[in-house]
Amino acid sequence: MTSILISKLLIIVMEEGKSFDIEPVLNKTENPPFGYYNPESDGKVYWVCNYDQEGVIISTFGYDDCGKKDRKINTLPSVGDAIKVRDELIKNGWRPLKAPEVATKIAGEERPLNRKERRMLERQLGSHIKKMSALEGK
Repeated sequence: MTSILISKLLIIVMEEGKSFDIEPVLNKTENPPFGYYNPESDGKVYWVCNYDQEGVIISTFGYDDCGKKDRKINTLPSVGDAIKVRDELIKNGWRPLKAPEVATKIAGEERPLNRKERRMLERQLGSHIKKMSALEGK
């Protein structure tokens, strides 16, 4: 099984000679991105932690209730601090945010890919993965 991180939010999981899945990375590892919500507030209070474009860890506590929005954004000095915040929230009953489902669809169309289109996409991704693996080996 091969796993390749294609962005800080998505990962491709591919088995040799078989199909692939695109999965969200949110709350999957011991590194950001993390996302949790407070169930006592019916999901209106949330915390999201991720890297910004410069690689700085950003921690955001937010409130969203029918158009009333508020956010408090901070930077964290290390991944360890992000894990400490996450662990404290979990101790206090916060639950993981559910990442949106990732679907493979053709741009501009509302239908899922058919078998032929999925196989073509798998071949294209497979060739890109092989090229990336070859470059990493050098």
